[in-house]
Amino acid sequence: PLDPLPALRDIPPTRVTSRWKSRVNSQRKSTRNEGYPELPHQRIALDKAREALDAVRPNAARDLRAAFSRDMGLIDEAAQGRTRAAISALMLEAEVRDSPELRAGRFVEDWQKLAKAHRTFRHAGDEAGARAIGQQMSALGKSMERDAQAESLVRKRLPELGIRAQEGASLSHNIQDWLGISRGRGLGR
Repeated sequence: PLDPLPALRDIPPTRVTSRWKSRVNSQRKSTRNEGYPELPHQRIALDKAREALDAVRPNAARDLRAAFSRDMGLIDEAAQGRTRAAISALMLEAEVRDSPELRAGRFVEDWQKLAKAHRTFRHAGDEAGARAIGQQMSALGKSMERDAQAESLVRKRLPELGIRAQEGASLSHNIQDWLGISRGRGLGR
């Protein structure tokens, strides 16, 4: 369990910066939800917030973006001045970024959620929904191609994911086979 309080004490500018960035993200999300493109001043404000955040803590903007992507509710919460959860999530994302074990665990967690949704769509006969989830699963597998350490840890957990490991095949290829969209090895699961 992460304690966000040391983060607040040790890097006080982060609170202000994350709040600023949250407001910018909240405005951008609102603009997009209304069907409008991102405005130039929103992009400039976000870039400034990103630079300020990274000046306080390297890769903080990247970690905060990852935290916001995982929990969109953090954006509005932080924009309203309640930044503890956002900072705690930022710290967790930094730990995940630095640890192959945590990245592999995150992959397994995300895969299991997507696999459950995929099964639900398939069971309901919603092929379009299953295909959309399958594309997310495929992208998740491809993300491991750039992370050899985490990929080797995930590979050991393939049976836990319901994926049959094929000798010499990449994780991404095993996933394509599981999804039934591989061209090189047939359509079997």
